[in-house]
Amino acid sequence: MRIGRFDVQIFSDGVFRLDGGAMFGIVPKVLWERQKKADDRNRVTMDMNCLLIRDADHVVLVETGAGPKLTDKQKQNFGIEDPPRLLDELRRSACGLRR
Repeated sequence: MRIGRFDVQIFSDGVFRLDGGAMFGIVPKVLWERQKKADDRNRVTMDMNCLLIRDADHVVLVETGAGPKLTDKQKQNFGIEDPPRLLDELRRSACGLRR
């Protein structure tokens, strides 16, 4: 999509899960759960969407994924089941990082 002079592409690095109460704060669960269903551990699924932003002179990658640095325990706590996929998503893109 274009936003002014910028070309913006969205890529997914997967999903993770966080405690719904921590995410929505003082908003009662009966309200936020209409939009985001909680799992059996009261976690809601959140997307790790990354942005590739380009103009005539610059390329910026806004990376919001978890990457390969998490331990198995951390992956379990955050509900990350799939390996990182941002690099594969960028490779599959028709443009990738090249102009």
